[in-house]
Amino acid sequence: MLKIYLFENPEMISDELLNRSMALLPIERRKKANRYKHSIDKKMCVISYLLLLYGLKENYGIIFPKISYESNGKPYLTDYPDIFFNISHCRYACVCALSDRIVGIDIQDIRPFSWDIARRVCSKNELKMLENADDKSELFTKFWTIKESYLKMTGEGISKISFVDTTTLDNHIDVWKNYRYIAAVSV
Repeated sequence: MLKIYLFENPEMISDELLNRSMALLPIERRKKANRYKHSIDKKMCVISYLLLLYGLKENYGIIFPKISYESNGKPYLTDYPDIFFNISHCRYACVCALSDRIVGIDIQDIRPFSWDIARRVCSKNELKMLENADDKSELFTKFWTIKESYLKMTGEGISKISFVDTTTLDNHIDVWKNYRYIAAVSV
């Protein structure tokens, strides 16, 4: 089973609703949300967690789960070791993946392309594809989201992003895009 929840309209969330929603979050998530400098990032942090709560209730009847963290920082449901989840957000949308298998999900805004960044994080195969791409920003964002969703699935962390070659991954990865963002899920 793999369920993905997506929210795309952060402008619909008023500051009043955001503040009321914060009360539904555990203290650790409230602290994380409050560390964001920009209001939109704070909103998306809150909404992505609410998507998790919604999905857990809808699929499993779980209300207010206890979340723990592996030594590498990967979150898991303390009392439900056979239910896996991952969440991510960007300026325009947030996502939550629930699965009966280990899962990673990422969503990124499509931003202006930079060869400097691409050379630091892309494989030789990916760089060749970028050289020939009509839309380098979109392709680079696709590579990044695949890499990050894969690393979130494995729990290795973003520091390993330059070691992941999206052209050779053999796990199941789905990618979807909007004109403002690209998302990827790895299972």
